[in-house]
Amino acid sequence: MGLYTSLVSNLVFPLHERLKRHDTVAVRRSMEEAQWWSPERLAAFQLQRLQALLREVGLHVPYYRDLFAKIGFDSDQVRSTTDLQRLPFLTKSVIRANTEALKHTQAQGLARFNTGGQHLSFWVLSQRFLPPIGIVLPKDQAGELKRHTQTFIDRLGLGASEAEISRGHKIRFRRGNERIVDGNVLLAGDAAGLADEFTQEGIYYAIESGRIAARNVLRASAGGGDLASYQAEINAQVMPELKAARLIGFMFHGMLHRAARAWMFASDHTPFLWNAFFAVQRGESTYAREVARVPLLPRIAERMLKDS
Repeated sequence: MGLYTSLVSNLVFPLHERLKRHDTVAVRRSMEEAQWWSPERLAAFQLQRLQALLREVGLHVPYYRDLFAKIGFDSDQVRSTTDLQRLPFLTKSVIRANTEALKHTQAQGLARFNTGGQHLSFWVLSQRFLPPIGIVLPKDQAGELKRHTQTFIDRLGLGASEAEISRGHKIRFRRGNERIVDGNVLLAGDAAGLADEFTQEGIYYAIESGRIAARNVLRASAGGGDLASYQAEINAQVMPELKAARLIGFMFHGMLHRAARAWMFASDHTPFLWNAFFAVQRGESTYAREVARVPLLPRIAERMLKDS
């Protein structure tokens, strides 16, 4: 590690995070330690964190406090994610009927916002001083990014606040067999175009490709070959999922453009769509697996893609 890198990683960055009251450094250290834990210790830690989360919502979120009491659900008795099957799905209708009861009793600075029928994704990460706000738009609407961002900020009640940093960049999606390895250099995460075209999310794929990269770098360093195997593993393990996400994303957002009201009505009254989506987000299923359950949908999406 060079002097500059050492200075930044061991002094400047930790000091920066401490001044902003972030726990980034502590989280990184705990993750570095946890990666070497045995499967048994890791499972025990995950269970502990799950129980803590359930205990917190059971105490401070009225909806879950009442639900747990009604069905006799005890967070301390949870022994695996299978026990969560006792809890009903949190559907749109439930959220609409229990908006206030779903708020944490100690939550502050909450704001309500809605979206229209556009292909528009956004996120807000709550921090003590500076809330980062992100918005994703298709490339043909890039010129509208500033306007949408300001509209969203206004809806959050932050219109009078001054943006400290404002910048944008293109998200590249890897859709074929583009080269992501060149000699001793490999690309991972967003740099490799490994992002979900449905939710526009890339954090999971950054972590997963990083894990695959680390394994291949260690193998190559030990004399077990070159890094070409990294691209082969990405193609086999990650790309099928991204292809399925693209089909789902094109179908979902394409239908929003073509018949927004009819599509939202259908999706709101078709449990399969949302159940499949949340199963993927919870890590209980994959896009590819859900797409395979209804073969007709990917065929329609592929036809739409060819015609577009």
